[in-house]
Amino acid sequence: MNVTGPPVALARHAIQFELGVWRSLYFLVRRRDPGAGPGAERFSYVKAVELLFWVFIIVSAIEIPIAHMLVPWEPVKIALLAVGFWGLMWMVGMLAAYKVHPHLVEPAGLRLRNGFTLDIAIPWEAISAVSVRERSRERSRAVQLDETDAGTTLNVVAASRTNIDLVLQRPFTVTLPHGVQTVTAVRFFADEPRTLVKRMRTNLADQVQR
Repeated sequence: MNVTGPPVALARHAIQFELGVWRSLYFLVRRRDPGAGPGAERFSYVKAVELLFWVFIIVSAIEIPIAHMLVPWEPVKIALLAVGFWGLMWMVGMLAAYKVHPHLVEPAGLRLRNGFTLDIAIPWEAISAVSVRERSRERSRAVQLDETDAGTTLNVVAASRTNIDLVLQRPFTVTLPHGVQTVTAVRFFADEPRTLVKRMRTNLADQVQR
C-alpha cells in the first residue's frame, strides 16, 4: 500500500498548517516571537492584509449568535456554536501568524518570512543591492516565481503587492513551501520599506568593511 502518495502528503500538510495556526495564536497570547535570536530587529508586513482579516473575524463573530438564535434544534445549535467558535479563533490565529513572524534583520543576514509557511535566511554576503520599489501583482498568492532571461525572481506577496527589491550576488537556493528553488532576485513587502532598506544597507556596508 502506498502511504507516501499525494493524499497522504496533502493530509500531512493540512495538519501542519492547522498546528501552525494554533501555535501562532499561542505565541501571540504569550507575546513571543519564535525564531528571533539575539540582536534581531523586527519589521512587520501585516498592514496590507490586517483589515481583510478583521473583516472576516468580525463577520464570523456576528454569525455565531445569529445562527444560535435562528436554529431551533439544540444539538445543531451546539454543533454550530463549536464550528463557529473554531472558525473565529482560526481566523485570529491566521492574523497572529503574520504578527508573530515578522521579517528579521539579524547580524548574519535577512530573515524573510511569511507567517509560519516561509522562513528564508539570506546572508549579507549573498545580497548585492536592495531598494524600495512598489510593484503590483496580478495574483494574490503569497509566494510567486517569475522566470526571466536573468534568472528566477522570488516574490513574497502581501495583498498583491511587493515594495522591496533584493538583487543577489549569485544564484541562491531557497526552500519554499512546495520545494527547493534557485533564485537570482527577491521581491517582498514590508510595512515600513524605507526604514527596512536603510537598515539593510547599513548592514551591507558593514559587511563590505569587514
